[in-house]
Amino acid sequence: MGPGQGMGPGRGMGPGPGMGPDGTAHPHLACTFGKDALTDAVKKDIEAALVDEWKAEAAYSAFSAKLGSPFPRLERAEARHADLLVQLLSAHGQAAPSRPEAKVPEAATAAEACAIALKGEKENVALYDKLLAASPPEDVGCVYKHLRALSADRHIPALERCAPGRP
Repeated sequence: MGPGQGMGPGRGMGPGPGMGPDGTAHPHLACTFGKDALTDAVKKDIEAALVDEWKAEAAYSAFSAKLGSPFPRLERAEARHADLLVQLLSAHGQAAPSRPEAKVPEAATAAEACAIALKGEKENVALYDKLLAASPPEDVGCVYKHLRALSADRHIPALERCAPGRP
């Protein structure tokens, strides 16, 4: 199996936030998924977040193959993020959209890849800020807050450590 081709509808690479194989919530995720129908706008927003996570996963997969660390870990994390959003849709009786083909950015060096990825993670945080400002249902907002925090608190600091211009 190649990168991004793991098990599950979001092609995750193992355990992570969201529902476990026994149907219980992941211990690090304090969200309980609702079962009510989603409005078209909320579904569209979840799908936008999912596409963004898939885009990051594809970039990290390309960077992993060419440049190595820290991208394999980030690739696996993005796959888990996507899986969580797929599980959220599923809990509400919605199918995930087809995964679009991602245009992968080019980077010649790890520092260049880190700078590209850092910009992407900052855009991801801004996306979640925008989605949260729309006052989504409680479970959806909980997932957005969780994924936003992972990007802001883990991914961005990791990428800042390898980006050019870092003291």
